[in-house]
Amino acid sequence: MAFRCKHCDDVIGMYEPMIVLRDGQAHSTSRAAAQEGARGLHGQCYHAACYEPVTAVPNRAARS
Repeated sequence: MAFRCKHCDDVIGMYEPMIVLRDGQAHSTSRAAAQEGARGLHGQCYHAACYEPVTAVPNRAARS
C-alpha cells in the first residue's frame, strides 16, 4: 500500500523521514519504524520536508 504526502501527493518512501498528524499532534517517524508500533500510521501523513511549509504561519504583524 502506497502512502502519499497530504501536501505534495508524492509517495512517501519506506525509510524517508515523515510526519504523522494524530489527534492534533505531530509525530516524527518513518513508514518502516511506524509498522513496528502499535498505533501504526493512522492520521495525515507528510514528508518531513513538506510538513514545515504546510504548518508555517506568516508573521502578519511584521508587514504592518
